[in-house]
Amino acid sequence: MLRSYMKMRFHNNLRDARFILWVTGYWVAFNVNAAFDVYLEGPQGGIWFWSMFGVGLFFMMQDKMYGRSTIMQDIITVKR
Repeated sequence: MLRSYMKMRFHNNLRDARFILWVTGYWVAFNVNAAFDVYLEGPQGGIWFWSMFGVGLFFMMQDKMYGRSTIMQDIITVKR
């Protein structure tokens, strides 16, 4: 995740870089909470944790497959 963040910052794609940083922070917060509680074993924590994990994997795989850093722009752009 941090490698994808740095690559997007290097290519001046700030929207994707900020989103990846947000997902990483969310994931770190989940892990800190899970270290002191049984939060991930219930649906209120487990579903959100694995959803954010999947979003992070999506960004890393898109970055590897296409070799570019315009992922969010492709998702948001509406083709007419």
